[in-house]
Amino acid sequence: MDQEGGCTSQARRLALAHGDWEKAHGPLKGAQLGHLSRLQGYAPTEAQLKPYQESERISAENFVKFCEEVGYEDPSFEELSSVFAPFDPEGTGQIPKEVFLHLMTSVGDRFEAEEVDSMMVDLQSGKEATGRQS
Repeated sequence: MDQEGGCTSQARRLALAHGDWEKAHGPLKGAQLGHLSRLQGYAPTEAQLKPYQESERISAENFVKFCEEVGYEDPSFEELSSVFAPFDPEGTGQIPKEVFLHLMTSVGDRFEAEEVDSMMVDLQSGKEATGRQS
C-alpha cells in the first residue's frame, strides 16, 4: 500500500498477474504459489512457501501480501557468478546446459522445469538477469 492507503503499482501488477493466472489455470493453489511468484521476479524459499502448500486457493490479496513479504532484490552479477563458478573450472563464464538444468531443478530451492526452460530462452536470447540486453 502507498502512504495514502491506495495500492502501489507493484501491488496492482501482482493482482493483475494473479487474475491472469486464475483466468488461464483456475484458482491459484498453494502448490503453484512459488511458480507464479517466480514468474513475477520474486525468489521465495521453500521455507516461505511451505505454510501455503496445502492451500486450495490463494486470493489476490494474499498473493500480493506474500510477494511483499518475500521481497525483491536482484542478485549482483558477482553473486550469480559465484554460485556457478564450481561448475566452470576454466572460468569461461559458461556451464553445460544439462548441468544448469540439473542444478536449477534439483539443488536448493528448486525451480520447475518450465521455469528453467523460460530462463534458458532468456539466456539464449542474450538477456541478463536485469532484463538488459548483453
